[in-house]
Amino acid sequence: MARSPGLKRLVKLYDLVERVRAVELHAAESSLDEVKRTRSTEESRQRDLIRDGRAALINGDGFEWMLALKGRSLIETRLRRILEQKLRFEEIRQKAAEAHRMSRLRLEQLQRVVERVQTASAIVEVRRTQALADDRYGARREWIRTKTVREA
Repeated sequence: MARSPGLKRLVKLYDLVERVRAVELHAAESSLDEVKRTRSTEESRQRDLIRDGRAALINGDGFEWMLALKGRSLIETRLRRILEQKLRFEEIRQKAAEAHRMSRLRLEQLQRVVERVQTASAIVEVRRTQALADDRYGARREWIRTKTVREA
């Protein structure tokens, strides 16, 4: 990680935001899946009621036929509401997916900045170490030279 505590905190913050966005996306996808399952169940009930209504007509049972018609109309109303929910949840999922994609992109960008800062810090550290070594070598060499001159 970078030497800067501020940069470390910023990376942690971006990582946290990316995780939150991932959870939001997962929740939106789960909600959409639940609506799809509900729709499938209601469509199955609708098919059953159509079958029951036809059977009632064949048997000449007007009461059962009316019950099937009423049940079918209720299910159609529920299916319309479910379709509205599905469209709303698809929009929410799409927005969550976009937010997650953008947060992930920002995190990756910040990680590249951190890598550049780390590389630059490493280069500076190597140069500093080399300069200290050169200074020690030069100082030692100068000390030896002056010591030799004094002794002579």
